[in-house]
Amino acid sequence: MPNVITGPVAVVMVLSFLLGIVTQLVKTGLLFNQYPVPQKWLPHLAVFGSFLAGFATSLGGAASPWTGWTFFVAGLAGGSALLATTPAGLATFAHHVVPDQVRAMRAARLKDKVDPARVLIGGVAP
Repeated sequence: MPNVITGPVAVVMVLSFLLGIVTQLVKTGLLFNQYPVPQKWLPHLAVFGSFLAGFATSLGGAASPWTGWTFFVAGLAGGSALLATTPAGLATFAHHVVPDQVRAMRAARLKDKVDPARVLIGGVAP
């Protein structure tokens, strides 16, 4: 077997390198441990990284002459990896759903609060 990097091997290597960068971004919040990444990007990067992990793994195990079906199956593998990973779902939930719920709870709490300037000694002013 010759020591040559073929096209499919190069593609899987590039995808794996990209996956390593995305994983490092999600874990540290820094690009190459130097440049900060906006916090709003992190849940989306986690979702993308989960999909990319399944996609690249499927391509890495596929037979060498890739066809349209190879990429279709790799897409399915990426989708199942996305559905199977808890961090991606939790990150999306924590960054999109929870802040909306917290804002609604705070608004309800403030609505029920009585303004101290309107409180009289015998009760609440009308």
